[in-house]
Amino acid sequence: MEVALKNLAEDAAYTFKGLYKTADALRITYKVYVLFPVLFSLCILGFPDVLTQGEEKLFSIICIFFGFLLFYNQKKYELIPKYHRIANRYKTIYDRLMIAHNEEKKTDFDEVRSELEKLREETPECEINCIGRYWAKFKINKEMNLDWLKGPK
Repeated sequence: MEVALKNLAEDAAYTFKGLYKTADALRITYKVYVLFPVLFSLCILGFPDVLTQGEEKLFSIICIFFGFLLFYNQKKYELIPKYHRIANRYKTIYDRLMIAHNEEKKTDFDEVRSELEKLREETPECEINCIGRYWAKFKINKEMNLDWLKGPK
């Protein structure tokens, strides 16, 4: 049971961090897609002779592409608050598993495991993307205390 509890806690921790980092990545891409065309337009209006006509057309095409990406990924950006809500629920489960481990509460473990299974059914709409996955792996040990998962109690 000790191993199962630690496996569930590790899964909850990585899912929590992956969901948050995916939401962060989505928020960053959203800001880039919005800000690049605005900044480009301001530069052209303020300094009309800086770029050649060909460069202006290239940047205009890039701006149109960013606008298309913004429109195409609109549903993903609207899910950012849901990513945070679900991630917070995974964090709560992780905390409860850590408490169950420290206090050796077997009944709480079974309850938390069923709650985690229910939460997994709600999660498919909020997938962890590759950026979120790798960013979470890079940051999780710096931002969370996972030491109790590694060694014996």
